[in-house]
Amino acid sequence: MIFRKAIEFELIKNDPTQFVTVPKKPKTIEELEAEEEEIKYLEKEELSLFLKTSKEKGLDKDYPVFLLLAYTGMRAGEMLALKWKDIDFEE
Repeated sequence: MIFRKAIEFELIKNDPTQFVTVPKKPKTIEELEAEEEEIKYLEKEELSLFLKTSKEKGLDKDYPVFLLLAYTGMRAGEMLALKWKDIDFEE
């Protein structure tokens, strides 16, 4: 941001960081195996509290959205791509 401001104030002509990328050091198999697995789900009680809170204090569509995600296991991107024709109300 500082370089963009410097360009704006005509202190420099080009952003020297424009094509810079921060290299990532790849992890070894040993490092991957040593990592503790992060819990990526809510316990039953936590989910219940979350849904209750979203229903009582959330925006109008928060509760149905979170309920759909929680009970289908769908990812947010999959839910956003849904169309009415994708839903089979009979089955």
